[in-house]
Amino acid sequence: MPPCLDLYIPVARTRAVIDRFLSRYADLSKDMRRADFSVLLTDTAVSVETGTLEATLAFGLADPSRAFALYFASRLPRVNGVLMYFSPRDRLLLGLSIEAYGPDQPNEAEAQRLLTQLCTEFGASKALFDLELAPADADEQLNFLS
Repeated sequence: MPPCLDLYIPVARTRAVIDRFLSRYADLSKDMRRADFSVLLTDTAVSVETGTLEATLAFGLADPSRAFALYFASRLPRVNGVLMYFSPRDRLLLGLSIEAYGPDQPNEAEAQRLLTQLCTEFGASKALFDLELAPADADEQLNFLS
């Protein structure tokens, strides 16, 4: 897979936001990147068996300090991947991953366009993107944005 720009916005950790994001961006019929039967907690590196996507989402919503990422295939042709990060800060990061370079130039303009779209759709006031940015690192960086 080519290098990617990873885009993130922080939002409220609610089921309504999750459902809206997944229905708009994720292709749940493809599970090549989904591991919803098990999650790896980012703060303890402990793997927890959850069984289904529904159970995984409930697991993430049950404890505001629980931290793990879920990855999904994308519905959109120019988006390589879709992700959600349950942050230990009682928030959810919504993320999209696009190729870092387009046919003729870097894809920063496309990344900015998608971030603006996400912020508008989900009412986010902060956003960031970077090359191969891990969800936990994005969560940390978002704390320093005003």
